[in-house]
Amino acid sequence: MTQHLTPSKDTVRDEIAFIRRAIEEGRSYAHVHGVDMIVWGVLMGIGYLGNYARVAGFSSINPDWIWLACVLAGWIFSLRKRLRGKFCSGPAAPMVRALQMLWFSCGITLTCMALAMAFNAGIQADQLKAISAGVLGIGFFVSAFLTNVRWLRFVACGWWGGEIIFCFFHLGPYPQLLGAVLMFGLLALPGYLLSRKP
Repeated sequence: MTQHLTPSKDTVRDEIAFIRRAIEEGRSYAHVHGVDMIVWGVLMGIGYLGNYARVAGFSSINPDWIWLACVLAGWIFSLRKRLRGKFCSGPAAPMVRALQMLWFSCGITLTCMALAMAFNAGIQADQLKAISAGVLGIGFFVSAFLTNVRWLRFVACGWWGGEIIFCFFHLGPYPQLLGAVLMFGLLALPGYLLSRKP
């Protein structure tokens, strides 16, 4: 005969406190690292504007060099503490670690796709735009639940809407402008809002 063990009130209270503390740690991490989103949003927006200028005939500069500079600058900024040897004094909280790994994996995925396109590995620029929007949508959607910052779900939906548009609308200079608008409006701006005091 099996007995159903009911958790005590103290156990339930401790578990609720742990969940609340984990979510608060995640929210604090998002506020601190909103600056990274601002930097990446601005840099990627500049990359898209470089594409637009070339496609529209306003510039003769190869946009690949602009993208290379922007991506390198973004990674250097995001990894600045590790590059200076300033590691965390202790292990990161579980929710913080989850957010770190979420956005780090998003960055690695998009960088790998960009490198594949640069080396003509079968990825086209139009495909990369749609893939990038989809990956950022995933990043924001998961972050919304890890941090309990609910408005990030709407940012995710904006990125997924951009992904659909990129899939069907890829002729001329206007998708480049859309990419810039999305980077400034759905990456840099949320970063700014997150970086403000809660």
